[in-house]
Amino acid sequence: MIEDMQQRGAKVSEQEFPVILDYLTTHFLGEALQPLNLNTASQIDLEAAGGLLRREAAAVIRYREQHGRFKTLDDLKNVPGLDFKKIENRRDSLVVM
Repeated sequence: MIEDMQQRGAKVSEQEFPVILDYLTTHFLGEALQPLNLNTASQIDLEAAGGLLRREAAAVIRYREQHGRFKTLDDLKNVPGLDFKKIENRRDSLVVM
């Protein structure tokens, strides 16, 4: 989670890291992350939980609206403008149902 925050631009010093880690493990321990269903996810969810850029999330929704539900994650290879590596990197937290 901290790495994701850093990738999104958060600045974390070595001194702050243990404090943030302690806070997150105290307040978020036991909350299981639910996989993101790419057939129902909103644009904001695709950006926040899916790690997609705004234009990529819009492309996924546009493709979904034009072609119907995704049957497999590999179907997202057909979405123009989507970096499929992002889907592959998050494969364990994404589903199509």
